[in-house]
Amino acid sequence: MESLENIQKHIKGILALEAVVSKPSTTVCASILAMRDLIELQSHIKTEWRKAPSESGGQYRFNSNVDKKPNFKNSQDIRPSPVRQVHNGDTMATPPPIPKYQSKFKNSTQPVDDKILNNIILSKLNKFSPKTYTEIRDFLYQILGSGEPDLQQMIRDFMKLVFKKAAIEEIFCPLYAKLLCEISARYTVILQEMNFLQSNYLLIFDDVHESTSNDYNEFVESQKNKQYRLGYSQFLAELSALEILDLGLLNSTFQKILKNMLLIGVKEDKKTLMEEYCDCLFRMAKVLKKKTGKFFVLARQTVYESNKETLNELIQNFQTYPSETTKTRFILMDIKDILSE
Repeated sequence: MESLENIQKHIKGILALEAVVSKPSTTVCASILAMRDLIELQSHIKTEWRKAPSESGGQYRFNSNVDKKPNFKNSQDIRPSPVRQVHNGDTMATPPPIPKYQSKFKNSTQPVDDKILNNIILSKLNKFSPKTYTEIRDFLYQILGSGEPDLQQMIRDFMKLVFKKAAIEEIFCPLYAKLLCEISARYTVILQEMNFLQSNYLLIFDDVHESTSNDYNEFVESQKNKQYRLGYSQFLAELSALEILDLGLLNSTFQKILKNMLLIGVKEDKKTLMEEYCDCLFRMAKVLKKKTGKFFVLARQTVYESNKETLNELIQNFQTYPSETTKTRFILMDIKDILSE
């Protein structure tokens, strides 16, 4: 009989093939979803269905310690005492009843693609870093397939997920932009959705509600929204710098923010929001700073020519804007220097 160690090596070898196997068809995914064998025992014993059969009794072990035999002492529902009965004159043992099982999926009605996106892909992106970049990118190629029509909605949802992750993870913002850039070469639907979303995301700079109460939850929500606006501004610039997002979209975002600064700057109590808007502009300008490529030269010229009048108005006539702090004014001057260089 093959040893337990060899069996475990064989199983691990099979599982290691996951990374090179293409995504199964929709029919196969539906069949897997319909299966009721992906289950666990409804008992206090932890199920580990990948464990190899024990060498002694041939039964699968359901506890985490492979060297310890299952303890059936207090589990009469799992392994009852054998009962003998007579059948056609012969005496035979009654087989133990089948244990009760319960689905491992909490929501069995959730579509397969949703589970892949919210469980598998999100789990991978939570480990995203320069070291894991290539591994995760190649894994996504396998999961997203070849851009089949039935997968386009999942690809759109994946792109939205990356936008959200990039907006709240500033340190990995350039890396997320690179990921979308490389993946969009295979999935053109990402570029289409990206341009559509950008125009909608401009709305996040309108009607901003600042927390003025002592409510902690409201303060936390306000800080999250602020972080998102800052992160989104940088991500937008990173995407534009990779030339997968139209330069006009970056310019329209500059115009939108500066227009809002003119509107709120004349009020008395908008100093914090003015500084936040200014930080958004600076993050975008910083991506274009001191880069000599043809695109970057054109980008600085385009954005500066379209916005220099508003920049000069806020810098030179700062007395007209009570909510424009010294910090805001100096950052605006830095932005002007970057764009006009």
